[in-house]
Amino acid sequence: AFFAGLNADRDARDLPRVGWSHSLSALAEERARALACDGRLVHAPPAALAQVRDDQGRPLSWFGENVARGHSADDVRAAFLRSPSHRRNHLAADASSAGIGAAWRCRGGRCTLFLVEILARSYAETDAAGLIDGLLQRLNRRRLALGAPALELDPGLAAAAQQRAQRMADRNELIGDAPDEPALTQQLMDSRRDLLAAGAAVFRADSPSGIELQPVLLRAGYNVVGVGAARSEPRQPWYVAVIVAEDGDPGQDDDAGPPP
Repeated sequence: AFFAGLNADRDARDLPRVGWSHSLSALAEERARALACDGRLVHAPPAALAQVRDDQGRPLSWFGENVARGHSADDVRAAFLRSPSHRRNHLAADASSAGIGAAWRCRGGRCTLFLVEILARSYAETDAAGLIDGLLQRLNRRRLALGAPALELDPGLAAAAQQRAQRMADRNELIGDAPDEPALTQQLMDSRRDLLAAGAAVFRADSPSGIELQPVLLRAGYNVVGVGAARSEPRQPWYVAVIVAEDGDPGQDDDAGPPP
């Protein structure tokens, strides 16, 4: 129930959901039992958490631990949201997995729940496809919340966006880092007769949650999108290009390929 509530809290704030981690949960359970036995709230030493691996044996690039006691899991969750430091971990945008542990301490007819929440992110866990899919889901959730239509993938725009992302990764710098990238969108408009309007944005980010959704991506008139992602080396941030457009004839492929 607490894990479902954690993701509900994140959904309500347009944050990516976290997955259940067996390794983090095993540690959280061990920690919760120790806290309940001792009757005190103590954080695990950072060096100890740094030794933990994810379920695939990969080291963690970020982790955060919340500990609390209360009468129920709902009480603890509400306490996490009220406390700025606990809330920061509970709603961490970079978190991708979580482990929950709980144990009861009963003394004199009174029982107290000790709960440990560990959130983390692993190195190199996001591939290009996962980043693109996560960004598109987040973008369309935001557009729908604003009353704008969801964007459909356009193969031609995706090819152009991937070409731009690869160029940025090769040069290890953003190319056209303004919200609108005139050179790229003008080339598209010249080569695609079906496009009535277009806009683009480029980013450097580690995960979909680290990408700020620029206003150009949220304009109601756009109905198609292409996203590309590339990076210069493993474990380096991704270079991401997003192209949005108004397609006057959606569903019909245009013969023109991506701009050079």
